[in-house]
Amino acid sequence: MEMLFMASGSMGDWFRSKLADIEEIIHDTADSAASEGETLVKTFVENRGTAKSGKKGRIETGAMRDAVSGKVTEKKIASATAEFGWIDGLPPYTKFQELGTATIEGMYTLADAKDIVTASVEEQLKRKLRDL
Repeated sequence: MEMLFMASGSMGDWFRSKLADIEEIIHDTADSAASEGETLVKTFVENRGTAKSGKKGRIETGAMRDAVSGKVTEKKIASATAEFGWIDGLPPYTKFQELGTATIEGMYTLADAKDIVTASVEEQLKRKLRDL
């Protein structure tokens, strides 16, 4: 048995509308990921002190925290790219604070923020696409 199926104009319009909705969801989620990642990294810098220093965070001048940003660098029909961290440059000591040394405890802000943002993006996309 052979079946032929052709989309009518209204079905085609419905499908194009759903694709546009999916594209918007992807782009909105990327915007959210960039913002969330920026906020997390800044929060970690402000709150992840070292046992040696006894400080609450890693703030002396604020330059390391203030250099953190988040942005969407690319939006396509079915994808988007979000970045966060020290995108536009960083104070020279940042890599030592981030990764640690023999005498400095690492902050690991980027790895931890990436894990949190990735889980958040997955949850948002599942929820939003399911509700579509």
